[in-house]
Amino acid sequence: MKRIINCFLFLLLTNVSISQQYSGVLTKVRNDGLHVIKIPANVRSASNGNLDHIRILDSKKNEVPYAEYSASSDVLNLKTFKIIERNAILNKQTYIVVENPDASKLDRLLLKIANSSVTKQYNISGSNDNKQWFGLVYNQQVDGLYEDGQTSIDKEFLFPLNNYKYIRFEFNDKNSSPLNVLLASYFEMTKTEIAPSVSLTDFDFSVENDSKEKVTRIRIKFDSPQVINGIRFNIKKPNMFLREARILVAKTQTVKRQKEEYQETLSVFQLNSGGNNHFEFSDIFEKELIVEIDNQDNPALDIKSVELLQRPLSIVADLKKNEAYRVVIDSNYSKPNYDIVNFDLNPEKQLAPVEIESFEKLNSSKSSEKEGRFWQSAWFLWGSIIVGGMLIAYFAFGLLKDLEKKN
Repeated sequence: MKRIINCFLFLLLTNVSISQQYSGVLTKVRNDGLHVIKIPANVRSASNGNLDHIRILDSKKNEVPYAEYSASSDVLNLKTFKIIERNAILNKQTYIVVENPDASKLDRLLLKIANSSVTKQYNISGSNDNKQWFGLVYNQQVDGLYEDGQTSIDKEFLFPLNNYKYIRFEFNDKNSSPLNVLLASYFEMTKTEIAPSVSLTDFDFSVENDSKEKVTRIRIKFDSPQVINGIRFNIKKPNMFLREARILVAKTQTVKRQKEEYQETLSVFQLNSGGNNHFEFSDIFEKELIVEIDNQDNPALDIKSVELLQRPLSIVADLKKNEAYRVVIDSNYSKPNYDIVNFDLNPEKQLAPVEIESFEKLNSSKSSEKEGRFWQSAWFLWGSIIVGGMLIAYFAFGLLKDLEKKN
């Protein structure tokens, strides 16, 4: 009985989840051939920052293949990796686990470590499941963990080329106190957009100065999560400043069946009166952020404004003249496999642009018109409800009859 009820609830919740869909139309296509479609901030937010959830449909509801497009150049960028686990065994060892979510090939990582005058022995290992570990580096030594005028130092750790999803650093603490590892990152060759970044709007921000902890916190909040690739500060005074700053996001984790809140560091940078205070980083997809600035014994910065930036994103598709196209977003879609992604789509001549307009979230009645998988249709939803109700009633009556016989 319990299993049947659970199955019924699963079917119901699965079908309810399909209601989160969005749709828009493409502006008029005037010529046959490749066209560039700009993906604005609201569309990226609706797709959870993931192109895999986007489909282009023609008037006959056939999928139109597309590929990500950018007029770009190769540059060396600093990519930040998440430290997903930290653990310290008193007077024995400290270890951290760094996640390599895309299983990128790595032969080094850059760790930002709080200043320390100690020398450490360390081991490095790799894993694909964060359970079974394989050795990469054994019993090596790191020193020189102090930099004058700074509170931290970037130290490069080398290891054999691999594509493990998790990299673990183990530091021997038998002869000294643990190290404070702040961030893990990697220099990679990536493509950067020639087009200027787009300034995001419609967000609230507030500034609070904590004199006790000697920090300034800038709290940023959007109505819905946004892809953020950069931040620019307009600071009025003082005339001379050099401050460490970091971008934090509030997270929760379950420890011994209890939820605990903590703050995850997404990016670290330095505000400098001699610089432009414009910083770029890998995609951050969040609704709320905290920028924390270390003031130490200095007066708080007078921050006039904060600008959040998003690198432009476009896709390219082969479109037909005067055809009517619709763009659909559904979080149930998986990554498409299109031939077009295998071709060079950066020709010398400029491609004709088209835009997405009339973009909106579909209500339940519009969602029911969606073409595709039969289990996402309204009739299947109501059929599941009716069948589930009949099964529950059948077994309930059966139980009642059994009780009457026993009595």
